[in-house]
Amino acid sequence: MRSTRFLPAIVTIAFLACGLQAQTKQVNPVITSVPSLAITPDARAAAMGNLGVASSADFYAQYWNPAKYASTMAKSGAYIGYTPWLSKLTDGIALMNIGGFYKLSSGTDQTISASLRYFSTGKMIQWDDMLNKVGQVSASELAFDIAYSRRLSASFSMAAALRYIYADPGIQREGIGKGHAFAMDIAGYMDKPIYLFKQDMRWRAGFNIKNIGTKISFDGGSHKGFIPTNLGLGTGLSMDLAPAHALEVNVELNKLLVPTPPMYDPKSSELRDKAFADYYNTSALAGIFKSLGDAPGGFSEEMKEILWNAGMEYTYRQMFFARMGYSYIHPDKGAMQLFGFGAGVRYNGFTVDAAYQIATTPNNALDGTFSITLAVEPDQLKNLWK
Repeated sequence: MRSTRFLPAIVTIAFLACGLQAQTKQVNPVITSVPSLAITPDARAAAMGNLGVASSADFYAQYWNPAKYASTMAKSGAYIGYTPWLSKLTDGIALMNIGGFYKLSSGTDQTISASLRYFSTGKMIQWDDMLNKVGQVSASELAFDIAYSRRLSASFSMAAALRYIYADPGIQREGIGKGHAFAMDIAGYMDKPIYLFKQDMRWRAGFNIKNIGTKISFDGGSHKGFIPTNLGLGTGLSMDLAPAHALEVNVELNKLLVPTPPMYDPKSSELRDKAFADYYNTSALAGIFKSLGDAPGGFSEEMKEILWNAGMEYTYRQMFFARMGYSYIHPDKGAMQLFGFGAGVRYNGFTVDAAYQIATTPNNALDGTFSITLAVEPDQLKNLWK
């Protein structure tokens, strides 16, 4: 059990900055409310470097790109996942998620899907402004979403998702309460055969603009924070190495569409107050456009805010899977310098995936992050009774 005066702040800072190394220059990470919305929920994506916008279609597409469901061969599917979080800091913090999809017609044109995410911090000590213990707090964040995807051509599909977001900071203090927000996703996915390097392959590309929505407040609207609106772009190739062997390679980039916190003269409280007043008074929609060119350090700092992901997956007989990948964002902007690896097995309608991530920077609280996911294809379960 660890101590904190204001729990949402410590969770946010730990998520974004706990891997930042001691440096002589000032760091300036992009900080959002409801940070659990940016945590990878499934083991397949975690093992491949926390990517999934343009990887081959799977049951976990709801988070990464629901347009991928149009390319799944299954008529329906469901999954459940569990990820302990920030185990370097404390026990009890975890993300749990459950979801599924169903195709509305006998073809692959239309699909509905939904998921529920629940993030809990466990119990932590709360302090007042005089550093006196005032009890324990247990913060939580929840998100429920539903999506509709449709195939628009033989190789391209799109999807839209609606999301309700709930956050309870767990703070027993007058004026502090629960927060609510609403958001939507817009996604597209292309999956087409190509002939490259004298070999038949599949080329995939995708995008997802995620969490376009309202800001969230925990004090009745006096102060509102940005939720993690994100732009994801990716592409990938898959190929058969032999009749029983296949390889998939993906690269992606992600950027938070949230304004960069302002830099100010620490000797001037007036300039500081004005800078942050302007920052927090920016609307969510204006913040999306502002985020594309507002970094105090100019273009070079904007580039630092991009999270780069690369990963690959080896498949044997569509039953056994081995994966590896890497995530990188500049250390000034966060702790995502992670090497991931994992494996999966599929049998009679069940798929189990596991992943483990190792930080490539010292003193990184994301080091040792473990994920496990179970997926079920109902139509295949009948094979169990044959």
